[in-house]
Amino acid sequence: MEIALFLVFPVLAAIAAIYDAASMTIPNWLNAVIAALFIPVALAAHWSLPAIGTHLALGVVVFLIGAGLFFAKVMGGGDVKMIAACSVWVGLPISSLLGFLAATAIAGGVLAAFALVARRITPAGLSEAGWARWLTERRAGLPYGVAIAVGGVFAWMNSDLGASLQTRFG
Repeated sequence: MEIALFLVFPVLAAIAAIYDAASMTIPNWLNAVIAALFIPVALAAHWSLPAIGTHLALGVVVFLIGAGLFFAKVMGGGDVKMIAACSVWVGLPISSLLGFLAATAIAGGVLAAFALVARRITPAGLSEAGWARWLTERRAGLPYGVAIAVGGVFAWMNSDLGASLQTRFG
């Protein structure tokens, strides 16, 4: 049972990454599901309501900061919502949240470097596939949900809830 609980977040993060890579969007319903399913997993792991509330409050704070970055045109709306939803799972202490953001930034840098190389070596117009357009078009953005998912799963494995679930089945 604990392995299934442990895998809920990584599977949902992977689904969000795939959506973003395929369409350059992360559906609102998926971000809502990511955040909402934290509650039953935490309850099944015998977490207290105050601990669950703290994680949810952290997600709200992260969302509000991200909304400011969205309005400043620094981040996309789906990315803001996904970071907030993942923050609920990662939680506190602040070192866990900072680890999540750092791992996301590193994964984003790797994603950007990969795209830059691909855009330089791929002839313009070679790929018309929607899912590959971001990779080959020189003016396309990046599906940052991929980096958020990588950072989130990395941080989740080291989070309080993730680590406690791992020790139960490991």
